[in-house]
Amino acid sequence: MLLVALAFINDRFTGTIGLRGLRKLEVLILCSIDFKENILLESLGGLPSLKTLSAYGSKFEGKHFGKGLCNSTSLEKMYFLGSSLPASFLGNIGTPLKVLDLTGVDFHDTLHVAQGWCELKNLEWLSLGQNNLKGVLPHCLGNLSSLRNLDLSDNQFEGHISYLPQLEYLSISNNYFQVPISFGSFMNHSNLKYIACDNNELVPASSFQAPAPKLQLRFFSASSCTSKLLSCEFPTFLHSQYDLVFVDLSHNKFIGEPFPSWLVENNTKLNRLYLSNASFIGPLQLPQNPIPNLDIIDLSDNNIHGQVARNTCLIFPSLQNFIMANNNLTGCIPLCFGNMSSLAYLDLSNNHMSCELLENNLPPVGSLLWYLKLSNNNFTGLLPPSVFNMTKPVYLFLDGNKFAGEVPGIFSPTLRIVDISNNLLSGMLPRGIGNSSVFLKGIDLSKNHLE
Repeated sequence: MLLVALAFINDRFTGTIGLRGLRKLEVLILCSIDFKENILLESLGGLPSLKTLSAYGSKFEGKHFGKGLCNSTSLEKMYFLGSSLPASFLGNIGTPLKVLDLTGVDFHDTLHVAQGWCELKNLEWLSLGQNNLKGVLPHCLGNLSSLRNLDLSDNQFEGHISYLPQLEYLSISNNYFQVPISFGSFMNHSNLKYIACDNNELVPASSFQAPAPKLQLRFFSASSCTSKLLSCEFPTFLHSQYDLVFVDLSHNKFIGEPFPSWLVENNTKLNRLYLSNASFIGPLQLPQNPIPNLDIIDLSDNNIHGQVARNTCLIFPSLQNFIMANNNLTGCIPLCFGNMSSLAYLDLSNNHMSCELLENNLPPVGSLLWYLKLSNNNFTGLLPPSVFNMTKPVYLFLDGNKFAGEVPGIFSPTLRIVDISNNLLSGMLPRGIGNSSVFLKGIDLSKNHLE
């Protein structure tokens, strides 16, 4: 039997171990190894069948590392996640390479952004994330016409992304790129489905848009991309998107925009929507038709006013997380929420909601609800007994309201945190409340009228 795969894990090489005799070896794994100058490294180029080299968390030293790889006609995949490498090794890589993962690599010296990898014209997958690399991206990046996956996140890159016709996945988060708000340079990327550009800078651009843009994203994340001092318009190119599943535009300063109900209406496959702290104003206008898969909505820290619509449960039948804290909501929680068995996380704290809160306003005992925060509103009435008897581990915050009456005498053993401070509660403190749950981490009953 001929050896086709070989792994060295947590070893320390100091001798002259060679691999040149393993002519059928296709996969070589070198994990958590501290390499010194040795013949094993020098012989990597003498493996005519080697297709995959994985070296996670290893340390490579010496000028000969990778020498001879430029002559390899078979090596297609190289993974160096979390390893330590000499930057010069890129000049030793052969052009047949299709996958190169340099995520979180500690380069011994400065890696120039044009050093070696622009010659890898067969690359389909390139990751340089988490390396703190600096500089302007070279124009030759556009020569990598086969590139489908590009990850440049968590560096200090500047400049622009070249047109890459086969690109499907682009992650450039946490850099210094200036990204045109129109995203016009991506409109003809018909294969591009994933863009993550968080913590860069959105800059003004022409609002002109191709009459029939080819771009149809599934994932779009551009949080924290506007200056604290400057604002910009909402990305208008999203009007032409119909396949989105995930959208995150949180922590941006858009110019007095209303909640973009059209974005939800156009993308019926939408699953998660994060628009917190984005300077939205006006009422929460819901789409006309149900969005069956939307399970997370975060609109916290905006200036949305009015009531939560009565048909919210009908429009979002799969809702699990509904977060609208720190807005200007009024009215009550719709009665339909009492039938939402899927609802697990509800945060309506720090609004101006006011009504007598009934058990019918909240998911019933046995539901998935585990986090309920209604702090700092104007809810009245008795504390709903059902929220103290949930079957899931519950974090319960009802502080800063106008609840009256007595504290329920029995607490569910699933309760973790209970805050009912700063209300109008009265009567005797229930006996044995501290022993009602061995999992209870904290309880705050202060600023009431308890005896």
